[in-house]
Amino acid sequence: MLTDFISKITISKIISMIFSLILPLLPTSIQERLSIQERLSIQEEFREIANITNPQQVIWRDDNRILFVLEDELLEYRVDEDTVTNVGKREPNQFVGIGKEDEIILCGIEHYIISSPKEFSTKFTIRIPNKEDKELYFFETIRPLNINGEEIIAVTALDFLEENFYKIDIESGEKKQTPPIKKEKRTVSVPKDIQYKKAYIRDEKRYIVEDIFGNVYLFIQEELP
Repeated sequence: MLTDFISKITISKIISMIFSLILPLLPTSIQERLSIQERLSIQEEFREIANITNPQQVIWRDDNRILFVLEDELLEYRVDEDTVTNVGKREPNQFVGIGKEDEIILCGIEHYIISSPKEFSTKFTIRIPNKEDKELYFFETIRPLNINGEEIIAVTALDFLEENFYKIDIESGEKKQTPPIKKEKRTVSVPKDIQYKKAYIRDEKRYIVEDIFGNVYLFIQEELP
């Protein structure tokens, strides 16, 4: 039975590969008809999310929940219900992350002017639910890019300084320089009348788009049963 199943998968892949090779050789009318049939098996939705503009952070908690950071508010949007719920507050200097247990983590950021290598120019205050606040100090002027409750990925905070990336262990405060984060080049499907400036991508079938006016839109692609 397993052999038959594997054979079916292999045959399906071969047929798909042959189809992709033959399709460009077929008459245009047939290509268009087949393309329409393929699109009919996929449902795409592009919707504006009301009452959310110019988010400071956009975090996918899972396929169905998106956390938006708007000034001092933390708003969670549920994809399936198309609803927004206030789930917390933050201070203007706090960066937001999600922990291993799905908890919301806050990282306060303070920068100081220094005159000696023995002084610190950055202070992080990490606030994790049901734990004591943790204060970390660094000579470098840095800001967090990601925080998950165990470590922080940070980058140089000032444009005129050489850009460096760091991995910081929250428990010990140990900091190590790390290679630059590679940005994946991905294409997004956007209606022609939307001029987007940012995309927050969960995967190729789910992402958030922010336009030049700060409005946010959700793109979802699902296969029909």
